[in-house]
Amino acid sequence: VHARYGELVRRWKAAGRPAMHWASVDVHRSFDSIKHAKLLQVAQGLFESEDYSLRRYAQVSCGGARGGFPVRFCRRALPGSEWKDFFSDATELASRRKCAVFTDLVESASCPQIY
Repeated sequence: VHARYGELVRRWKAAGRPAMHWASVDVHRSFDSIKHAKLLQVAQGLFESEDYSLRRYAQVSCGGARGGFPVRFCRRALPGSEWKDFFSDATELASRRKCAVFTDLVESASCPQIY
């Protein structure tokens, strides 16, 4: 690693680029010392609802960089109280994204929080 890094730095400097810095961090077993009770306490404040619904859909766009019809697979989590039928969701998405088709993939009715 050091030999390749040295060569990279030499080429970098020869090209007149700014100084390069390197950092290496070993995170193996770094989460073993976390207090789980405190983590759960903090995480509970991140949720605004007791249950969430997950919507999976595909977005097919026209005229990608290479032509054709690129497909992007997406997920969207909503609080259970804000769950709408897919047509309403797709209409909202289409208002923000022109020249795209949205298709529903899988619908999960509920994903309750697990503590």
